[in-house]
Amino acid sequence: MKRQEITQERKDIASAFTLKRVVEGRGHDMGGLIADVYFKKKMVAEFCDDGWGGEPEIRFSSVEAEEKVRQYFIENDYGQKMFDNGWEFMKTVESIDYITQFTDVVELTASMLQENKQLKKIARACAKGIVYGTAFHYQELGWKGVRKLGEVLTYKGGKEALQGAYDKAKESGKEIFNDLEVLKTLGVKL
Repeated sequence: MKRQEITQERKDIASAFTLKRVVEGRGHDMGGLIADVYFKKKMVAEFCDDGWGGEPEIRFSSVEAEEKVRQYFIENDYGQKMFDNGWEFMKTVESIDYITQFTDVVELTASMLQENKQLKKIARACAKGIVYGTAFHYQELGWKGVRKLGEVLTYKGGKEALQGAYDKAKESGKEIFNDLEVLKTLGVKL
């Protein structure tokens, strides 16, 4: 089954939340997630999915905090957005309850946090080599001792090596993460 792409609308709604003290990958299925959940910079809950199946344990900091989050979901029609974006298996929008919506936002926020970390790693790798693939499975074509990609040109045969690395990445058919304008300035023929 193909993974459903998360809509920008859902990501925008989730951006009001942040997670702190995050622990991921625990439990039987390695899908556990423990975190403090903040809504608009105020802590609203402790979230604990132990990764052993069943519903997560959610301890809201107060009734008022829980109600603010609930209202936010209602105002943004989050249940409907979930239903329209891969949750139609629930049969009706009404069956996507508040706790399911909250759990989805927490998991989405954790996923976006992880993706941002990966993109930072990729950006560092691009500084010294050709990087291609996907955000969670990428390959680097680099040179020992090179800290900045332009240094490759100082080596004998460096221009050809750089072009060869780019060509290999392009042949893969996968996304190339390097800035193409930077590669052009280094003499790479795109």
